[in-house]
Amino acid sequence: MVVDVRSQNEFAGESIECTVNLPLENLDDNTDKFKGQTTLVFCNSGTRSHIAMEKLTQNGIDNVFNLGGFTRAKELMAATLNLKTSEKADGLDHLYLAGKTNTNQVF
Repeated sequence: MVVDVRSQNEFAGESIECTVNLPLENLDDNTDKFKGQTTLVFCNSGTRSHIAMEKLTQNGIDNVFNLGGFTRAKELMAATLNLKTSEKADGLDHLYLAGKTNTNQVF
């Protein structure tokens, strides 16, 4: 699972396809969603994702990795999942998994 811990407003402005939005302030109430899964977290700069990684680890969640900031996460996801960049009408770059529809989720 790839988790964007930025705010819902940040996520709505620009997001990475195939990611889940769970703002850091809501993380403590949702740790059960991560049990038994490899989890990659990111935010805008890497600060909130570092805090998220620590919180999840402290709650017994194994296999949590911090991707850092949004730009780095976007590049890593593109390289790892063979994503392509597509431009939306509003001018923001978004990543779309080739051949897939939008599967972003918000908790």
